[in-house]
Amino acid sequence: MTTSFTVLGNSTVVSANTTSGNTRVTIPAGSVQGAGTWMIDNLDTTNTVIVNIGYGNTIQANLGTGNASTAAGFVVDSYATKYVTLPGSQFNNTPLANVFVVANAVSGTANVMFTPIAFN
Repeated sequence: MTTSFTVLGNSTVVSANTTSGNTRVTIPAGSVQGAGTWMIDNLDTTNTVIVNIGYGNTIQANLGTGNASTAAGFVVDSYATKYVTLPGSQFNNTPLANVFVVANAVSGTANVMFTPIAFN
């Protein structure tokens, strides 16, 4: 099965390692059209990453320690793609909200690419 989409702006690549779970990268409002849906690619062929994306600058990507409250974000397996649609309630406001992305490698390092898209 293929997913049909249109790219709306430039990709942003985040370097993930085992201590980067609180290092947020800001994608400025207005730099992409309608930035509500994102394609997230783990570009590493061996390392799984935890990622998080949202409108608040408090997002984190952490591997849990057995307690659900210590985990944040979601898994993107090595060399895999996930799609995320953010709630439009914030991004459609004036002024537009920035998007914040963060990634944390479970082990080793990995590059994670965030691309704004629209599903066709």
